[in-house]
Amino acid sequence: MKDPNDSIGYLLMQIGKQRRTMSNALLNQQKLHSGQDLMLYHLMEEDGQTASALAAKLEVKAATISNMVDRMTAEGLLERRKGTIDKRTARVFLTAKGRSVFSSIDKAWEEVEDKTTKGLSIIEKFMLKRLLH
Repeated sequence: MKDPNDSIGYLLMQIGKQRRTMSNALLNQQKLHSGQDLMLYHLMEEDGQTASALAAKLEVKAATISNMVDRMTAEGLLERRKGTIDKRTARVFLTAKGRSVFSSIDKAWEEVEDKTTKGLSIIEKFMLKRLLH
């Protein structure tokens, strides 16, 4: 019988769990939930997206995005605006607070990355990235 501790899949799963735990702890400091950091990231890349575009990028259902936007709007991070051309379409925008929170998220991502790759040389980090892509 093969030891699961020796399998690549198991090791990757363990790394994922540890990263998620670290990431969630840092997000909680910003009063954010898992996934909300990625919502802010995608809106920083392109503000004013539709909920369906965000759902596709985050690979979640539209109802999930709707709930996330509701929660983040209540926190003052996002706002919904009717489309200028098609009034039936709502678009999601970052608020000033959402933009400022994202800068701390970016730092948190760096911290998680540093902890995850601690002890690896620059070359080893590069090789690992290439292998995982």
